[in-house]
Amino acid sequence: MLPETVVTLSDLLRISATPIDAKNSRYRLPLDSDLLRLQKEVGCDTDIILLGSIATSKYTTPIREVFGERLLFPRDFRGLGDMSRGSMLLKCCAQGFELPYLPVEALLQSA
Repeated sequence: MLPETVVTLSDLLRISATPIDAKNSRYRLPLDSDLLRLQKEVGCDTDIILLGSIATSKYTTPIREVFGERLLFPRDFRGLGDMSRGSMLLKCCAQGFELPYLPVEALLQSA
């Protein structure tokens, strides 16, 4: 979605009604469609930064299937929860500092 996209409460309720499970086609088909569209839009030379959790395969597996080694994760996010990651991002943005990234593939293989 573009940043200016308006998401309503009814949109959030509809989205949240679908169980997040890689085996659930109601979750997986729209996700796969969006990932393929994103891949087409960004091309082959753009890295993809995952700011969410890598602790569960329900998110990482579908994204890795499309982007492979181009899927990166901020090195300093390892072991942190959502609030800590968000706080770190805000501090980095305020200071104009970019986080170092590692390939998700390597992080998951070393876990």
